[in-house]
Amino acid sequence: MQSTQGFFVFGFVRDPLERFLSGFHTVAKRGAAGGAYGDSKRMPFVRVTHDGKTQMEAFFRDVIRNGGPWEEHTAQQAYYLSHPQSKVPIAFDFLGSVELFKEDWQVLETMLDLAHVRKMPRRNPAERGATRNPMSMSDLRASSELLQLVCDVYQQDFLCLNYSMPAVCNL
Repeated sequence: MQSTQGFFVFGFVRDPLERFLSGFHTVAKRGAAGGAYGDSKRMPFVRVTHDGKTQMEAFFRDVIRNGGPWEEHTAQQAYYLSHPQSKVPIAFDFLGSVELFKEDWQVLETMLDLAHVRKMPRRNPAERGATRNPMSMSDLRASSELLQLVCDVYQQDFLCLNYSMPAVCNL
């Protein structure tokens, strides 16, 4: 099976809430540690020393204001599923989800007649030893204000990738 470009094109998407929280933690950890994203002039939210919710609210203000240097961590998945110059959606032959990765990978193995991969290699695993922002998924879900911000930023992902939008979202 091949797409019109002569290649079988596939990708995996992730629940927008999980994607946001993961990106936020990555940027916050690296910034707090003075790492690659640690320039506090470009990342003023890192200087917030209050609770995790306050830091996340500041993070959203920074993202909404200027996109920041952490665009790869906050960009909508729909952006990555489109051609970078034309913004035209890419014709995928298969689009799986991270939540069903094992099952969806088996579908790909069957579709492409691949040998079974016994153990998938881990790429870009979570950074160890870095201080993690205390915000968790349950904290995020408990804040209707933060959920609304996530919905505003990731509206296209919720709608186009068939993920359920939190009930509190007003779009």
